[in-house]
Amino acid sequence: MVDFLKQSTIKSLNGKGSFQKKKEPTSTKIFGVPLKKIVKVENEKLVLPSAISILFHYIDKNGLLCLFISNTLAVQTKGLFRVAANEGEIKQMMNIIDSGGIPILEPNKEHVVCGVIATFVKQLPEPLLTYTASNDFIDILSCTFS
Repeated sequence: MVDFLKQSTIKSLNGKGSFQKKKEPTSTKIFGVPLKKIVKVENEKLVLPSAISILFHYIDKNGLLCLFISNTLAVQTKGLFRVAANEGEIKQMMNIIDSGGIPILEPNKEHVVCGVIATFVKQLPEPLLTYTASNDFIDILSCTFS
């Protein structure tokens, strides 16, 4: 009887009176989801969802293009994470990503892309420097500055 109850929790009754296995919902949602649910491990490396990786790559190539001019580091776009972008464009890009799509990244949209990245990080249920590891981070910092 217990085995039947276990099986019945993973099955649902279809219209013809027979049992059919429930499909696991596949969610493409990225925003507001814990990192441990969306990050994969490949070849012993952590891999972000492709849409988020593409955003970081876009910023690396378009917004934070650094040039060495007279031994001085110059950033191509100023105020990337400081200057606010159009909220509608940020939400539109977030909806595309959460629906499993890859946004089309147009030129001169560095602030929008940074807004999406910032929102992604802000909406993580647990901070990047996790609560469970906070004491370890404090220990590391205390060793560094002592």
